[in-house]
Amino acid sequence: EMTKQSPKEAYVMTNLAYKEAKKVKDKSLEAYAAFTLASLSLMLSRYNEAIKLYQDSLTIFKEFDDKEAIGAVLGGLGVVYNSLGDYQKVIGDYEEALNIAKEIGDRQGEGNRLGNLGNAYHSLGQYQKAIGYYNDALEIAKEIGDVDGERLAYLEIGNVYTEFYKDLDKAYEYYEKSIGLLENMRRLITKREYKMEGLLPRQGISAYDKIILNIVSRKERKYEKAWEYAERSKAQNLAELLKEDVLLPKDKIKPIISPKTAIVEFFVTEKETIVFILIEGKSLSETTIELVDFKESDLRDLTNNWLSKYYEYLSKYKDYKDNRNETALSACLKAIENWRTTMKDTLKALYENLFSRINELLTESGIEHIIIVPHRALHLLPLHASFIERDGKREYLIDKYSISYAPSSYVLSLCQQRNKRDNNSFLGINNPDMSLKFSDYEIDQVKSHFKKQDVLRHSVATREAILKEAPKYGVIHFSCHGEFNPWAPLESSLILANGHLILRDIFKELKLPNTSMVVLSACETGMSELSESDEYVGLPSGFLYAGSPVVIGSLWTVNDESTALLMEKFYENLYKNGLSIAKALKDAQVWLRDKYKYKDYSHPYYWAGFFACGKVG
Repeated sequence: EMTKQSPKEAYVMTNLAYKEAKKVKDKSLEAYAAFTLASLSLMLSRYNEAIKLYQDSLTIFKEFDDKEAIGAVLGGLGVVYNSLGDYQKVIGDYEEALNIAKEIGDRQGEGNRLGNLGNAYHSLGQYQKAIGYYNDALEIAKEIGDVDGERLAYLEIGNVYTEFYKDLDKAYEYYEKSIGLLENMRRLITKREYKMEGLLPRQGISAYDKIILNIVSRKERKYEKAWEYAERSKAQNLAELLKEDVLLPKDKIKPIISPKTAIVEFFVTEKETIVFILIEGKSLSETTIELVDFKESDLRDLTNNWLSKYYEYLSKYKDYKDNRNETALSACLKAIENWRTTMKDTLKALYENLFSRINELLTESGIEHIIIVPHRALHLLPLHASFIERDGKREYLIDKYSISYAPSSYVLSLCQQRNKRDNNSFLGINNPDMSLKFSDYEIDQVKSHFKKQDVLRHSVATREAILKEAPKYGVIHFSCHGEFNPWAPLESSLILANGHLILRDIFKELKLPNTSMVVLSACETGMSELSESDEYVGLPSGFLYAGSPVVIGSLWTVNDESTALLMEKFYENLYKNGLSIAKALKDAQVWLRDKYKYKDYSHPYYWAGFFACGKVG
């Protein structure tokens, strides 16, 4: 259960166990609790606390002469000192841990510690020593069948050839081997829920970064090849679930690109952001843009600021709902204002850093619709609402283009291959927990566009009813609360009358063979996991897998009234005015922003949270 908690929540629970163990003088439990608490402190960047707790556990493990546990603690201390940049202490701890692994015959531990020592010497710039340790680690990994260890060793040796020997060809060979092993490991995951949980580790994703940077560092930049590797790194678990093709033949990756449409695919690395722009009739060598002033650390800073202000707002709002006093209200209003200011600053920065150059190329090419394939934390941001200010007036990206999203170009091509679906029957899921004041209005307005219409209202909107009824309908509209769990994305859920419909169960139990669109008119339904991996794990991924070619989701807790108005206009544009899904959503958002007379909904908070993912044409 601890994996479903945030590190802070897990820390609180483990700390209670640690104190209880000390109180009852259970030395064994105390040592293991201290070790776990140290590891959580490390995750929370509380390095001094982590050192003390590791040392406390080390003292007890030495009393018991528990060699395996001693080695694990020394490994943990090595990670802490590595984070602090104290590489001499790192080397001391890892050498001691290596000796223990040899003494107890732990070949896996021995290989791990050799790799750790390689990393330490690498950080010190002692590349020849580093490559010696990496080669030793590689030999052990091959000997014991440790595919993950072998993959890591190839990656690190490739890094040494890049940084020290400046041998791009040799480095490329090692990166290719690392990626080959990674993709073999991925193939071996068969059960669908494990496939979605089997997200790629940071080092695995790093191999794709490195090989792409290797390709674009050369005099002759082979952007087509770089893009293929970018695609191989993105949303692969979802792609494999959608279709059993594991490797991506070149002719199968590319989706259909209509006239006046461009796919704008981002790839963010430690050195730069590469933007692959796919336009019919143009080669990637003509359209790829390298943005050297925006890299992974810049994206991390933007996103961390965005999320910290957002979660602070949610926390203060919850406090206000629980307490209903002036102090809580004042704190809540201040938090909302802070988040909205951050939203404005972030959207402006996104345009300046990403879209100013992209926009020039799109304008020259006469593009009207763009399909954005984000990368990493860009999945969490409303890129369609990025803007530039001219003469005191904001020009949003969405003013110029209709915009949709896709987890990857390959996933988009799979969505496009789905046969024509029913779009004349409607199932509404209406306010199951009775907390949304405008939900009844929203559902009643929307359902009027359909000949066949059914609504699961209030207490009838149960998990069982949805799993049974949803497969019969073309358009499924959820007007309810949703929750995104950043620590365990598969536990993200829609809140129903009798509990939650979680993402894990959508993957396992829901099939939508007739559905043409799912609309998640709920909070946080479009958020996906913020990890260094680029696997796309959010509620939309579950409904794409279940069979819907397109999903409308939201990126934050949205306002109930403005959402009802937006949805009313969206369906009117779609069914009465005959617009495409992307154009219908764009026009509804612009209408709410600029033309709604009775309230000011011009701030992006009200209209920019919703986006369309998948096949929108």
